[in-house]
Amino acid sequence: MPLFLFFLFLHSVTLFSQSSESYSVCTWNIQNWGVTDRFVNGRFEKEAMKPEEEMKSILTILKRIHPDILGVSEILRDPQDRYLKLLQERLKKVGLDYPYFATVHGSDLRIQCAVFSRFPILEQYSHSSLQFEVTHQSKEGSRERSPQGLLRGLLHLRIQITPDYELQLMQVHLKSKRPDPSLLSDSPNETGDDYVRRQEALLIKNTLNRLLVAQPEANLLLMGDLNDTPRSKAVKTIIGTKGSEIPTYDLWLQDWLGDWWTHFYFPDKSYSRIDYMIASEGLMRDWIKEKSFIYRSKEGDPESYLSTSASDHRPLVAFFRSSDKRR
Repeated sequence: MPLFLFFLFLHSVTLFSQSSESYSVCTWNIQNWGVTDRFVNGRFEKEAMKPEEEMKSILTILKRIHPDILGVSEILRDPQDRYLKLLQERLKKVGLDYPYFATVHGSDLRIQCAVFSRFPILEQYSHSSLQFEVTHQSKEGSRERSPQGLLRGLLHLRIQITPDYELQLMQVHLKSKRPDPSLLSDSPNETGDDYVRRQEALLIKNTLNRLLVAQPEANLLLMGDLNDTPRSKAVKTIIGTKGSEIPTYDLWLQDWLGDWWTHFYFPDKSYSRIDYMIASEGLMRDWIKEKSFIYRSKEGDPESYLSTSASDHRPLVAFFRSSDKRR
């Protein structure tokens, strides 16, 4: 056995020997981690780094949650993945060492998703060929129809939790609600932005269905920012309908006060649920509902523990048994 494989084997054995009877997964949109145009202390600044106070708050909250697997959205893209590596380094400094990570680049050149894992990532699937047709209208009024891929891609991983237990994980981030006047829909009852989210959702659902047809007992978790509410066409497309042949289940997490919201939109002072964890039937048998939650700070916590000090989204956390529970 080559020396590097021997050490990788020893590392994996150590991880598995330290694992308990359950594992935790967290997904969080950490709102523009990196350099971009943003408001800082009420003033608009171009090409500004995410404020240090916000980054420290993200790290403080994640240290409290201490997930075994962490999926994040809205890391700014960079040719050398500097912001992704910065996050990994800062996580390690606060005691969150994730030796395995993966990312995906979609057609959106600005932001990306990533997953950090304490457990070995066995395989990353490429879904770069997934496309749909979209219609754009120019300022002059002419229309052009062209293929488009998933804006933030589909990060699909096989993760080895124990020698006998494997998780298939999909981290996603659908198109934002920020209006794009050039986008047109095939339906008069939806905007062009709604149409794009619905088409992205359809591609993701088809990928999910193909996997579950081939592996009906797969422990599959789809999670991330779907940028739409539970009754929207996009979210309904991914979750599916009750009684469908290939069932998936929305975990419907709550915080300790019983609130469901995951996103706070500051301009409107409005709260909504647009972030999700969706499990296959096989994984639902392993879900530990009573331990799973949407993060909310505790009474008396300093400001750094407030999710609004870190991002406009809240982290979602789910616990699962690390051995398949059969009915």
